Amino acid sequence: MDKFHSRYGKNIWLTEYACHSFTGKGKCSSSQALAFMKTIAKHCESKTWCETHMIYGSFINSRTGVSKVNAIYSSSSGSMTSLGKAYLTI
Repeated sequence: MDKFHSRYGKNIWLTEYACHSFTGKGKCSSSQALAFMKTIAKHCESKTWCETHMIYGSFINSRTGVSKVNAIYSSSSGSMTSLGKAYLTI
């Protein structure tokens, strides 16, 4: 984000970020997903040019390959997950 902003001088909306391994060597754990979300949120909120950040995870059924540990809503219980509740506090 920093390089993009420096190069183009544009404000950024960070959308659909999630803890995900593109190497195929395992998935993120729930604690890793929470830590990743908090790290990204803290970084984005420290930049005046980062106007908003929206975690990926408001899905009920994912066909994208993004792990369910990134879900902020539980379709089985009909309520927010612990990650979703944490997202609401930032």
